[in-house]
Amino acid sequence: MQLLKLTKDIFLNFLFPQSNVYTACQSITESDLLEALAVSESQTPILTTSLFQYKDTKVQTLIKGLKYYGFRHAAELFGQYMGEFLLEELSGENVLGEFREPLLVPVPITQSKKIDRGYNQSDLLAKYTAKYLRVVLPIDIAYDAIRRIGIAPSQAHTENKEVRKNNVAYQFVVTNKAKIRGRNILLIDDVVATGATLKAVSDVLYKAGAKEVRALVVAH
Repeated sequence: MQLLKLTKDIFLNFLFPQSNVYTACQSITESDLLEALAVSESQTPILTTSLFQYKDTKVQTLIKGLKYYGFRHAAELFGQYMGEFLLEELSGENVLGEFREPLLVPVPITQSKKIDRGYNQSDLLAKYTAKYLRVVLPIDIAYDAIRRIGIAPSQAHTENKEVRKNNVAYQFVVTNKAKIRGRNILLIDDVVATGATLKAVSDVLYKAGAKEVRALVVAH
C-alpha cells in the first residue's frame, strides 16, 4: 500500500508539481469563479445540475487541488456557489420545482481513498453547501447513508463509457435506509462525466425507498 501511494505521489508531482498547484489554487478568487459560472442541467442519467465546466482552467485547478493536494479551501469556494444556487432554487419555483426539503448525500469514495486523502471531497462540498444554506434554510446531510465498496479503478482516468459503467456497478450499499426512505435526495459530487457513478448511486437509493434522486455537482 505504501509503495502504491509513493508511486502515485511521484506520478502526480511529476504531472502537477505541488508548489505550482498550491500557488495556482491560492491565486484563484471568488470573482474568478463568478466569471467561470456556467450553470447547466442534464439527464446523465438522473437530473443533474452542474455549476461550472471542467475545461475551465481555474475550475480544473481547484478540483485537482481539492482531490489530490489537500487544498480544502476549494470546497469552501465551490460550496458557497452550490449553496447560493440551492438557496435560490429552494426559495422559488425554478429548476428544483417540487423537489422540496432535499437531503444532501455526498457521493462516497472507497475507504482506501478516504484514508489516502484524509477526507472525501464530496463530504466537504456538502458541508460548505449546507453551511451557506443554514443561514437561511435548515437542511440535513447524510454522511453515513451510503457506502462505497470494492477497489475499482478511478473514473477520472477511464475514458471508455462502458468500462466506466462496469467499474461502478454494484459498488454502493445503503447503510441507513431510515434516513433515505421517502426523502428527496440530492447527491453532491465534484465532477460528472458519463454519469455512471451517479446512476449506480441513485439505483441503490431508489431500492432503499428514496422518493426522488437528483444531483448537484461542481463541474461537468
